[in-house]
Amino acid sequence: MEPEATLDPDGEPGQNAIGSTIWQIAQVAPLLTYLALALPKHRTDVIDPAVLFFILTVAVVDLIPVPGWGGLQLSLSFPILLGVAIIFEPPVAALIALLGSVDPREFRREVSLLKALWNRCQMSASILAGSFLYHLVVPGSLAIEAHSNWYRIVPGILLAAVTAYAVNTLSVAIQTAVYRRLPLGHVLAKMHGTAPWEFLLSYIGLGLFGTVIARFYQSEGVWSVVVFLGPLVFARQMYFRSR
Repeated sequence: MEPEATLDPDGEPGQNAIGSTIWQIAQVAPLLTYLALALPKHRTDVIDPAVLFFILTVAVVDLIPVPGWGGLQLSLSFPILLGVAIIFEPPVAALIALLGSVDPREFRREVSLLKALWNRCQMSASILAGSFLYHLVVPGSLAIEAHSNWYRIVPGILLAAVTAYAVNTLSVAIQTAVYRRLPLGHVLAKMHGTAPWEFLLSYIGLGLFGTVIARFYQSEGVWSVVVFLGPLVFARQMYFRSR
């Protein structure tokens, strides 16, 4: 979920570029510092070809975002990224989210370098938080096997999905509220439309879809993940038809 760089044309309050820049730097710097310190301990995982595969998969899905209120871009890569959060250790999952979270506006030079970096970092931070909590609840479990203790795995997955959703949503909402000088509650309400609980449940459902992706990856390999790209594209098409 990423905010547009330009102001909503509906006569919203004025821009606060300085405050917005400070908020972006406050998120970008700590995350990049953490990854620089943590990733050397996971060299073997980082050079795994599966990491590159998931980076490219996330990038492909992110190239077809769903437009939302005020220029917000709703990404359909969330279930894939949540699968990544389950499969990989938190720093590696965060790296995949950082490199794979492509904003099409980057190629059109419609966002600044800092804005593009912040878009990636806030998504990376949300997946990092979700992955950390999942592996905390399900320690040492990088695979979802049929004989696993589901009474621990299911709460871990739900906790990861809700946490990633909350971190991502608050990050984007605060950025938008600061930039447009709007109350945070107003921005959150606009982002979720008239059915906030339905919106949250939809994201949790996508999170559970991420579990299926992780399970297929563990049993069939990376190419099995490709079969899930079709339903995501179909979901986007149905969204536009419903509008």
